[in-house]
Amino acid sequence: MKKQSDADLLRKIRKGNQAALDILTKRKANKLYGIAIGILRDAALAEDAVIETFTELATKYEQIREDNALNGWLVTVIRRKTFDIIRKRKQDMTLDNDAVISIIDGRRTDTTDICETIHIYNCLAQLHKLDPRQYEAFSLSYQGLTLKQISRIMSTSKSQTETLIKNAKVNFKKLYD
Repeated sequence: MKKQSDADLLRKIRKGNQAALDILTKRKANKLYGIAIGILRDAALAEDAVIETFTELATKYEQIREDNALNGWLVTVIRRKTFDIIRKRKQDMTLDNDAVISIIDGRRTDTTDICETIHIYNCLAQLHKLDPRQYEAFSLSYQGLTLKQISRIMSTSKSQTETLIKNAKVNFKKLYD
């Protein structure tokens, strides 16, 4: 039996075919999980992001204008879901007074982890100040996508994509310094 293409499955999903959605979910889950775990570094949170991504696919598949744009749409959604999780965790992140005091007086030595976490959150806060197109190009680049893949997802030329990434790096450095 011939393997159905992603485009065929998407067309079936648009017609209400739940089995097509199940096949697509199984086919894309590992890739999306890899992206999510790479960003979140937490298996449970990565699984949540993947589930939320497929939930969005099930309800918003009509947003995918072209059948061959599915991969780019999924990557964009999983990235957004992971950053939403990070933002929520940042809002929920607090240190109690005892923890702070134990760090200050030397009883606790995990300051590196705490400083690293704070540094990451500060970086993310600065990244969100970038122009949205620069942010998207930079984020996709950071996830390991090639210029060709990023250009296809963003509907830009390779040189425009390179410029967006370069400008994102320059502007991020200005914001963060």
